[in-house]
Amino acid sequence: MVAVAETGDNLRCVRLHSLLEAVEVALRTGSGSRVRRLTLIERLVVLGELLYPRLSLPHHGGIVVGGLLRVDGPPLTLEEIHAALRPWLVAVPEFRYALAQPVRLWRRPWWTEIADLDLNNHVREYAVPHDSGPEGLSAAIDDIARNPLSLTAPLWQMWLIHGYADDEWAFLFRASHALFDGVAVLELLRRLGRGEPPVLAQGTTSGADNALRHRWTRDVRQAIRDLPRLLRSVFPLALPPFRAIDLSGRRHIAWTTMPLERLWEAGRRHEAQLGDVYLAALAGALRAWPGLSWRRGSARRVWTMVPASTRGLGSQRQLGNRAAHLRVALPCGEPDPLRRLEQVTRSRAMAKHSGYLTVIPAVLRWAPHWLGIPLAAFVLGPWQISLVAGMLPGPPDTVWYRDRRVREIVPLSPLPVGAPIMAYLLTYGDQACLGFTVDVALSDGDGLGRLVAAEIDLLATMDQGDRCSPR
Repeated sequence: MVAVAETGDNLRCVRLHSLLEAVEVALRTGSGSRVRRLTLIERLVVLGELLYPRLSLPHHGGIVVGGLLRVDGPPLTLEEIHAALRPWLVAVPEFRYALAQPVRLWRRPWWTEIADLDLNNHVREYAVPHDSGPEGLSAAIDDIARNPLSLTAPLWQMWLIHGYADDEWAFLFRASHALFDGVAVLELLRRLGRGEPPVLAQGTTSGADNALRHRWTRDVRQAIRDLPRLLRSVFPLALPPFRAIDLSGRRHIAWTTMPLERLWEAGRRHEAQLGDVYLAALAGALRAWPGLSWRRGSARRVWTMVPASTRGLGSQRQLGNRAAHLRVALPCGEPDPLRRLEQVTRSRAMAKHSGYLTVIPAVLRWAPHWLGIPLAAFVLGPWQISLVAGMLPGPPDTVWYRDRRVREIVPLSPLPVGAPIMAYLLTYGDQACLGFTVDVALSDGDGLGRLVAAEIDLLATMDQGDRCSPR
């Protein structure tokens, strides 16, 4: 990862926030009851200092995911959103979960359930200057993202954004990645907009207990078989490809929308999957993007985490965090777009059979925390990955929010403290949204999406006999 300078002021700030957080948690735990201890993956998400110890603040809320809906027509009122949300507060207890103690490496904290949850603290309104257009919407999103989620309250927010256009408004959802992954966020927004109830996991019964024991046996056996392949796949280590930058810790959300058919056309032309086309285009865009500078002598191979859902066929619409990942090499040093696509296709195919999709989920689900935390910190840390690039299949048909058409869905990708950039592709209907979360210290964050779209267009028009001269 990009190196970040640390100062004595940062350390004093960490200690001060630790003290304030402990006092606030102690005052709030009287309003709720302990529910369960955090799972391993929940601890890893909230413990941002595991992966980025030099800049993490214990109050920053961990890794945050979310989604933005741009909706046609007049905006809903806060009262209408409250009415639609109240059944979810009863059916989905995670909406009421807060941390019972500050999260520390040496302590496994509890979730506490807040009984007297005030929706006014979680569902808020943001009035943008009238007719400020897309720039006003973008500024509002950045302003909201600048405020961290409090670890002492349920880890989610909803925002009603309006005023930037007469015929459009936006609905923003933010939540801790400990409780929701990207698939769960999309499912939540889709069902909430249609007024549908949530889909929950089945309750615990004797049959469910037997199924759980069977799954434990199956997962552990598969993980043991695949462990040698995983150990071979963690090498070579991810050497920092970019020059050190003094990051600000503040985020800018940028996105570009293009026709989904362009990705399919590039895939059909070169017999590649949509994900391979996207990653190859991202490699070409990073090669040309001025926001990051390459280290002298770097091979410009960027090891990238590509998140993947581990949901089975019967749990595609259940909420929660069930994400795993692949480790894919982006050949940013390769000047030819077709060779980049070939190398990405080969690297992604090898990653699918490297044990990442079996060993890591088994560790996160079944391993004791004293073993799982150091293992996960290694495979998820800067020794293994320098970038995160995800892909989410969104709704294939038009989504209606009550009686209003959703014109665009934008992924709000998480940016862990200390990371410079994160990329996401989300498909919706006939659209492909290229979303980026970029540290504001980097220049031209909005231009990265245009570069990726241009690379996709290039692949969609090139033939196998075409070769580009080095750039």
